[in-house]
Amino acid sequence: MTFVAKHHNIIGMKKINQIFIITIALFMITGCDKNPKINNDDKKIPELINARQSMTYSDRLVAFAWDFIDTPYQLDPLGEGTGFDPDPLYRFDKFDCVTYIEIVIALAGADNFADFITQKKEVSYLNNQIDYIHRRHFFELDHTDALNDITNNMGIRTKNITGIIDKQKWLLTKATSIHSDFIPHKLTLEYIDKHDVLKMNLLYLPQISVVGIVMDNPKLRETSGSDVMISHVGFLVKIDDNVDIIHASSGAGHIIRQDFFEYINDTVKPSKTRVGIKIWDIKTPKDKQ
Repeated sequence: MTFVAKHHNIIGMKKINQIFIITIALFMITGCDKNPKINNDDKKIPELINARQSMTYSDRLVAFAWDFIDTPYQLDPLGEGTGFDPDPLYRFDKFDCVTYIEIVIALAGADNFADFITQKKEVSYLNNQIDYIHRRHFFELDHTDALNDITNNMGIRTKNITGIIDKQKWLLTKATSIHSDFIPHKLTLEYIDKHDVLKMNLLYLPQISVVGIVMDNPKLRETSGSDVMISHVGFLVKIDDNVDIIHASSGAGHIIRQDFFEYINDTVKPSKTRVGIKIWDIKTPKDKQ
């Protein structure tokens, strides 16, 4: 989705110790360096898929999410390899926020490299139809096959926001020749207000989950043809009482790891259009069947 795809510097000793503990813990989980220098040469990927088969699904997700830290950001780097969007179906050297989520989930769920391609198609396309029209462009609506909404399980009161997802009008802003049988979809999202995020009960948060930044920007409908309710996505990784967000950041220009609550305070709270967050648990491949 185009619109989705689109620290404080003073750190005390306590924070330094926390960062050190997180670094050591993630090193133990991944069994590799922070970034094994993965690029668009995918020779390393089959080795990593095979080496991590004995790990739990959650640990595989964390490991692959960690692998790509520092990888450059590029808006909309993937396509179908042909047709309207001839960008490659997959790549490992550039990401936006959505393609980063999709690639990591596909890698973690794969038995081998051929299965990764199968998993990638399933996570990125509706009804396994590999074309631009059926790509899962709207994260808030299209990615529920791979995710379980757990926003209401964080031990605090939630709010609701409603919008109209109009895929056909949105597609027509890309090219007037694109036609589909999509009809407007009224969607209500449950979310945690940005001022309440610090109140979340971390006991209910999985080791790794997906977070979406909920946006209320009615003016966007005028230019995009549709409401867009999720402006950004990333992974939340929990280690003890610490929660990091790992995400493809357009501002930073690459995939970064930040303290999640600092990210909320520094980036989300000051925004006039970002109103809160939504959290999804990631289904195992077995659960998706």
